[in-house]
This record gives sequence, C-alpha cells and structure tokens, in this order.
Amino acid sequence: MVIGYECGGTVPVSAATSTAPGMRPAVRRRRLNLALSLAGVIGDVLALNLALPAAYWIRFRSGWLAVPLGEPLSHQAYFGALFAVTAVWLLVFQALGLYRPQPWSGALDEAYRVLIAASGVLVCVLALSFLYRSFAYSRLTAALAFVIAVGFDMLLRGAGLKLAARLRRQPGFRSRVALLGASELRDAVGDDREVVTARDDAAAALDETRAMVARGELDEVILNHRGLDSDALIALFRECEAANAGVVVVPDPVDLLLRRGAREDAAGVPLVRVRDVPLDALQRGLKRLFDAAFAAVALLVCAPLLLVLGALVRRGSPGPALLRQTRLTEGGREFTLYKFRSMVVDAEAGTGAVWTQRGDPRVTPIGRFLRRTSLDELPQLLNIVLGDMSVIGPRPERPAFVAQFGATIPRYLDRHRMKAGLTGWAQVNGERGSDSSIERRTRYDLFYVDNWSLMLDLQILVKTAAEVLFHRGAY
Repeated sequence: MVIGYECGGTVPVSAATSTAPGMRPAVRRRRLNLALSLAGVIGDVLALNLALPAAYWIRFRSGWLAVPLGEPLSHQAYFGALFAVTAVWLLVFQALGLYRPQPWSGALDEAYRVLIAASGVLVCVLALSFLYRSFAYSRLTAALAFVIAVGFDMLLRGAGLKLAARLRRQPGFRSRVALLGASELRDAVGDDREVVTARDDAAAALDETRAMVARGELDEVILNHRGLDSDALIALFRECEAANAGVVVVPDPVDLLLRRGAREDAAGVPLVRVRDVPLDALQRGLKRLFDAAFAAVALLVCAPLLLVLGALVRRGSPGPALLRQTRLTEGGREFTLYKFRSMVVDAEAGTGAVWTQRGDPRVTPIGRFLRRTSLDELPQLLNIVLGDMSVIGPRPERPAFVAQFGATIPRYLDRHRMKAGLTGWAQVNGERGSDSSIERRTRYDLFYVDNWSLMLDLQILVKTAAEVLFHRGAY
C-alpha cells in the first residue's frame, strides 16, 4: 500500500535523467487535470440538459407510452426544475469527489462512482419534491431522465478517461519519478510515469534526489522512509514543495494507524490519538441498520430461489441442503455460517480442513454451478440478519486457517476488527478461490478495515452485482 499513489503496468527502470525541453510534465499534467475537472462539470450539465427533454419527449410525445391524463398543460415546470436539479447534481458530485481527477481510475470504476453519486442526487431531488407541492411531476419522466443522464454521463467520462490516459503516456506528459528504498514498486510503475532513478539505499540518495528536484528533473519522489533521518526527510519534503514536485510515501503499520488518528493539541504540541476501532458508534449503528434492512429484504425476495436451490442440492447428492461451518467474525468470535452444500457429505472426513482446488472431485455437479455463480453463499443472508456478519467486510475464515495465517501473515488478525462480510473489497478485486494469494487478499481486507466509508461500501455492493452477473465465481 502506498499513501497518495496508485499505479499499474510496467516500464523499464532507466538510470538516465529525462529532461524534456519546454514546459515540465508536472505542469502539463496539472493543466490536464484542471481540464478534466472542467470537462466533468460541462459534461454533467450537458447530460442533464439532454436527458430531461429526451425523457419528456419519450413519456408524453413519442407515442411509445400510454398517456391517460394527457400532456401536462404547464410543461415549462419541468424545464424550470432543471435548474434546481442541475445545482443539486453539481453539489453532490463535488462533495463526493467526482470532479477530482483520478488518473488510476478505469472507465468501469468511474461508472460505479457516477452511479452511486447520481443515486444520491436522486434521493435529494425526491426529498425536495415532497416539499414542493405546487406541481405534480411525473415519476416515470424523472426515472427516464435519471437513466438517460447517468448513461450519457458514463459515456462522456469514459471517453475522457481514455483520452487522458493516452495523453499521459506521451513523453511530454509522463511524470518523472525517483524511487528511493521502494524497490518493490519498480515493476508496478505505470506507463504514464518514467523512472529516472531507483536507489535501494534511500538514505544515501536523499541529497542527490534533492538536487535533482531543485533542477526540475523530477516530478515525483516515491520513498520508503523507514530508518531515515527525520530532518533529512523534512528537507526533502520542503525542496519538493518549493519545486511543485509530489512526494509519495510507502507507509508502515504505524503510519496507517496514525492516518486514522484524531488530531489534538497540548500547549502547542501537535498530538495524534490513535483510534483502535475503524468505526465509531454512529457509523457502526448505520452499518448495522443497513445490513439488517438489506438482508431482510433480500431474504424475502430470494425465498422462492432459496427453496428451489435447496431442493436441487438434495436431489443432486444425498444429504442436507445446508452446510454449517464454524467461522470467525469480529473480535475473533466464533459463529455458525450457513451456505448451500456444494460437496458430497463428509467431504473432509479423511483430510480435515483443506482448501478446495480446481477440478476438486468432492464438488457435486450442482455444487459446481452454485460456486461458479456464488449462489451457495445466499443462506448467509440469515447470518447477516442474526448479526454475525455484515453485507460488506472481510470474508469469514475457519479457525484452523486463521491460526495458520495469523502466525505467518503480518496483521492478518486485524481483519477481525470488523464483522465478516458476505462480500468484500478483496472479492470485487478478483481475490477469491484457491488460485488467489492469501497475502494479496489480506492486503485488500486490511485496506477496507483501515479505510471504511459508506461510499466504499456502496462501490463494493455495485461491483459485487457486476461480478455475479458477468464474471466467473469460485469453484
């Protein structure tokens, strides 16, 4: 994990200094980011101003839908409301960071962010409509306008991201980077960055790096600060600040704790109070309320499907439809997890707790289907209602594996600072099944625990739906 930096792709490490004539790449990138922000605002306004007339035409004038009450006499009221909707849209999108460019974000990630932010706009607009009773707006028209605006906005933003990504890969836009003591990042620097120098001994390279920054030869410094002198680090930071160069730090576990700490002051001395829990009482209550409501509604909606799947499991092989296993959740507490049985009865009678492998002969035909579609996890909605699990969180593991991984993987047990989840950040990033690395999965889980937010939960929920519908599950 790196504070303030994300990357992808690979570029070769070069010892030669790159100095393009003319405007610095950092300046070009800042101007590109500003242009993207302005384009986002203009694109949103354009999307809304096209969506409402299109929705009005579809609803009342296209002839595609029945209009029993006829077209509204005061259709200007719809276009008058457009100003208020646009203002709410811009405010919500600004508050949720949709106008802050994220160069590492892909088109699909941007689509998730737009969908979540637009849903927030819809909630705000519906709340305002209850306060304004002078005119009865068509809910179908509003729904059509919402769908059209979101779709058009996603297309515009996706095209903008592709264009910006292509520009950032050009020599005049590539950020010139120094890696100091962060050798693990050499093969993870994206093709929109050029590694000018990479030194494993960060302490020995600090003075040289400061000189390169002062000469305008670097746009960004990525360093592992462990063991470095604080005065030398501060001098580097000030040099980078003066030259408008970015500084990115590879954090250690203490840094991550301090990042979530509460700032205090004692007689002018800055202090940080470390927080031991990722959620305060209010956030925990909101998360639990959402979990209970979501799981209860999902159980009611899925009840017929659950009955059918249970019957198919029993028909596919002798034995009960549900598998009960002991798993661990928040605080290391044991609970009984429910899932549809996907293997033959007593599959671990001779082996004990072992991981399922690709092509495992113990998996039944219907079990293979359930695993591929993740439908075997549906009974865990009951675990969520009972309060043992959350909709979003690290996946629950069996006690034997927790003991094994806790002894070998740093901070593995910190996953239990939050309730286990039906889905999580690791799963929507492709870390599931026996092919995935426990170390990588743990890093994703710890990122979620350390950086929980309602926005992140909503993003995971939307991504989970996309994964279930369009991607292969476990096996």
